[in-house]
Amino acid sequence: MYQSEFDDSRRFRFGLGYVPFSPRLDTFPVVAYEDGNGLKVLPGYEVFHKYNMMYLFGGMDYAFWENDSWFAYGGLDLIGGGIDKDYDLYYATLSDEHNSGGEKLAGGRLRVGGQYMLSEHAGINLEFARAYYWLEEDGWFSHNEIGIGFQYIFD
Repeated sequence: MYQSEFDDSRRFRFGLGYVPFSPRLDTFPVVAYEDGNGLKVLPGYEVFHKYNMMYLFGGMDYAFWENDSWFAYGGLDLIGGGIDKDYDLYYATLSDEHNSGGEKLAGGRLRVGGQYMLSEHAGINLEFARAYYWLEEDGWFSHNEIGIGFQYIFD
């Protein structure tokens, strides 16, 4: 990520993000409903082998509190990129399929964080964010992010 220094309480940033999601379960239970001659509930499962997100982002931070070397800020990013996924989906007596491929995403990210400048050129920060994005095939999703970073300002 490239990030400028605060100038009049504002700074800009842009970069590349990569999120390799790890499933919390090996196998996720799912259910399908079939309404032919009466309602049938069909048990099933879904197994994710891969689910990776890569995106470009650009945004701005606003320092709402500054004190010597300390900054507290909020920010907003615009994001765009894609998802690469590979998974199996099974429903009893209905389907047994393997899916892989990708889809595009677009959205935004709200951030809040704090920064401490160790010197004129070096600083550390802690940041919390919530990303909201639209996937072309699956609809709206969101996830949390926590960032700890070191910043060096080149003159």
